[in-house]
Formats: sequence, structure tokens, C-alpha cells
Amino acid sequence: MPTNKFDFLGQVTDDKLAPELERTSTRFHVTVAWVAIVLDPVFAITDYFNIANHWQTLLVIRVVVSALTLCALLLRKRFKLPSFVVALVPFSLISMQNAYVYAVIDADNVLGQNLNYMALLIGAAMFVLWRWYYSVLMIGVSAVATGFFLSVNKLVTPDYFFIHGGLLLIAVGIFTVVLINTRYRLVVRETRARLALRISNEAIRMQADQIKDINENLEKIVHERTAELETKNKA
Repeated sequence: MPTNKFDFLGQVTDDKLAPELERTSTRFHVTVAWVAIVLDPVFAITDYFNIANHWQTLLVIRVVVSALTLCALLLRKRFKLPSFVVALVPFSLISMQNAYVYAVIDADNVLGQNLNYMALLIGAAMFVLWRWYYSVLMIGVSAVATGFFLSVNKLVTPDYFFIHGGLLLIAVGIFTVVLINTRYRLVVRETRARLALRISNEAIRMQADQIKDINENLEKIVHERTAELETKNKA
């Protein structure tokens, strides 16, 4: 609760803040969804050259990911889904897709795949706006899935994975969690300040209206008293 009527930041309650945050995050998350829908199937071209024996399977996976993301985007308003779900769907699905690739690549493509995974995480860090625990959940699930699919691939040893970009990938994952959380907190702070400014402007407008009413009443009283004095003088 605000300590006084001029504590405008204190007057920005969670119920006022939440809709503004949703409107701001929706722009980012819808962008994430459309980028995933359009670009994920396109990257099947790289699969054709780098993973020739499995590119068809990966193409099917990419098309399914794109279709599910499109469904989430189209059904968002109908089911009143929060916007972060629209970003969570492609982020989680593409993470699983990237993790699966580790099961079918050879050692020569490990570094390239790690770089692709880093690009996904950095891209998410630039656009996703949600609370830190969603990031931890996604990174944790991705790490477990990656570890599982790596264990299936007998061509890539854990040592080879870590030396060829694996350790850097882990660092980028941690950086992603920190960056998303930092951006989210900055957006919350900016939104709260903007709402406080709106409340202060409204308070100033109300005070101006009150002063105007007082002045009009004073003018009316002065006019009436003047009229009364003029009447008495004439009498």
C-alpha cells in the first residue's frame, strides 16, 4: 500500500502491472513464434549437407515443431493463453529437436551443432520475457535431453563433446538464464515507472480540475457579492 498520496510507484499494484507486462511481452513472444514457424523448417537445408543420412527425419521433426508452434499461436486468444506459452512451445520443442541431433551426428559436426544450440539460446535471451524459473526449467530439461541423446551416440564421447564447444554451451546456457532474468526485471521496472507516471499525470489533471472548480466557484461568489453590493448601493 502507498504510504501517502504522492507515492505513485507504491500505487502501481500487481493487478495494474500484470496487464501491461502481458502487452509488452506479447510483442516479443509472437515474434519468437513466427521466427520459429518460418525459419526452423528452412534450416533443414543445413541438415541435408551436414547430416545426410538423417535429414529426412529431421525435416519431419522441424515441420511438426513449426506446426505445433503455429497451433499455439492461433489458439492463444481463443483459450486466453498467456503470451509466454507462445514462446515456451517453440523454445522447448526446438531444444528437444537440437538435443536429438546429438544422437545422429558424427564427431566432425559436434562443434557446429554446439554453435547452433548457442545461437538458439542467445536468440531466446534477446526476445523471451518471462520469470527466471521458466528459463531454469527449459535449460535444465534441454541439458538432460542433450545428455541422454549424447549417451546414445557411440561416435561422440563426453570428453570430445566438452572440448568441442560443450563447456562453452553450458556457459551460454547459464548466461541465457541471467540475461533473460535481467531483461525481465528491467522491463518490470520500466513498466512500473511508466504506470507511476501515468498515475501522477492523472493526479495532476485531477488537481488542475479541482483548482479550476475552486476558481470558478470563487469567481461566482465574487460576482454574486459584487451584484449584491451594487444592488444595495442603488437602493
